[in-house]
Amino acid sequence: GAAFTSRYRRDALGDSSSNAVTAAFFGDGTCNNGQFFECLNMAQLWKLPIIFVVENNKWAIGMAHDRATSDPEIWRKASSFGMAGEEVDGMDMLAVRAATERALERARAGEGPTLLECLTYRSDHGPKRNEGHLPPEL
Repeated sequence: GAAFTSRYRRDALGDSSSNAVTAAFFGDGTCNNGQFFECLNMAQLWKLPIIFVVENNKWAIGMAHDRATSDPEIWRKASSFGMAGEEVDGMDMLAVRAATERALERARAGEGPTLLECLTYRSDHGPKRNEGHLPPEL
């Protein structure tokens, strides 16, 4: 809704100051649901100014990401809809910032959404707790 509102204000109402871009954050477990693909499709169809940010820690509660998908590189799913997709080291704040700035430029130029996959690790999560998901040095 927020991304549609930004586009509507700019295009339908002629508000040239409307350059807001929506960011939607979710985990890798979300990316195997039909709603995920429906959102990407609609956002690209309407060229909505939105950045889909996947926090990929390789686990969806108790299921390893590699066991739940045919293509573990989530950012590549963007190409199915003709939209931009990018993978970034989610632990590198400057890399995330640079990727976000590129996505913001595309959205504000009317080029539509971006799927940004931020690779990270699981530090502590729910009932399964950590169970050895952190790198040994941490």
